[in-house]
Amino acid sequence: MAMTATETQKAPLRTFLDWCRRLFATPMPLDDRETAQIAADVGLSVSDLTRVNNLGPHAADPMVERLASMGLDPQDVARVEPAVFHDLQRVCSFCDEKKQCQHELRRDPDGTEWKTYCPNMPTFEALKAERHSDH
Repeated sequence: MAMTATETQKAPLRTFLDWCRRLFATPMPLDDRETAQIAADVGLSVSDLTRVNNLGPHAADPMVERLASMGLDPQDVARVEPAVFHDLQRVCSFCDEKKQCQHELRRDPDGTEWKTYCPNMPTFEALKAERHSDH
């Protein structure tokens, strides 16, 4: 199928933009100093930063779902208590009970079984209590 004149004019730009997207999607190796700086910026050790990176971008999704199931807005928590939110992410990312947690969230998001194994439970409860005292 032939391209229109406009498509023909935009083709080089589209090719360039596609190249840029691929370039920036490719991880760039960091030297030790840069890695240490990023780790310090987010409050993690270099080994924890490496571990979190290897776990992938969805490692703390159950934490976000749990906050929402408790009536807490994850974006509000991240905005008002960024250090607490990052700690919740770190703890959830490293948790060994993630499969059970995800099962509980699917089965009964309002259930209480998770409180017996979730290492973030005390922080979740404190955030919920703080929210209720503000209202």
